Amino acid sequence: MKHGGERQCGNSGVSRAQDDIISVHTGINAYQNVLTDLHKKTPERPLQILDFGTGRSGFGRALMQEALRSASIRGSLHLLDRPEVVIGGMKYNEERILSIRDATYDSMDLVNLSFVFSHMSDDECAEILGVMRGYFPSAIVTICEYTLAERTRDEIVTLFATCKRERPCLEKGEDELLKTHGRFSPEILTELGCDNGWIPRETLPIGRHKHFLMCEPA
Repeated sequence: MKHGGERQCGNSGVSRAQDDIISVHTGINAYQNVLTDLHKKTPERPLQILDFGTGRSGFGRALMQEALRSASIRGSLHLLDRPEVVIGGMKYNEERILSIRDATYDSMDLVNLSFVFSHMSDDECAEILGVMRGYFPSAIVTICEYTLAERTRDEIVTLFATCKRERPCLEKGEDELLKTHGRFSPEILTELGCDNGWIPRETLPIGRHKHFLMCEPA
């Protein structure tokens, strides 16, 4: 049953507001676990983290910073996106906007990609993972992505139409939305990492329509 006019996620009985809270908390916990393990290996220095495809504000960027803060871990967060994307102003300490030319070879402990693959073709996803493998062969890779492959067309369209933050994804049309944002399942996401030189170690649900994947170098 709905209360207070809140929209529900599918048939779960969970409102969008509740699902957003679940997504944030589970996302922070997932990042915190990875960061804590990395920190144990190099406690003498700040972790070097690349947020690839940050966007204007960056879901992964915000979760990563909160995970660092809550775990009391020092870390430098490097923000990277296409040249035409204007990354939002620095909200936290130890942030730096850089280009791929600035990224020192094998300098990152962790490379994060949040909701990047849903804007790319399968070939582009494979190419990006290959680039990350070449530049940062010893880094851990974390991926957050929509996992909606088993949802119906109506469920996916409703999901994006009823959330202000996600509504712009509908601008290119419903068919394009299903072809991009609606094509991954947790299994497909895991296979994507495995097929492109990474060893998937952990996959966790982030709310009801996203998943977190952690991969180690092969």
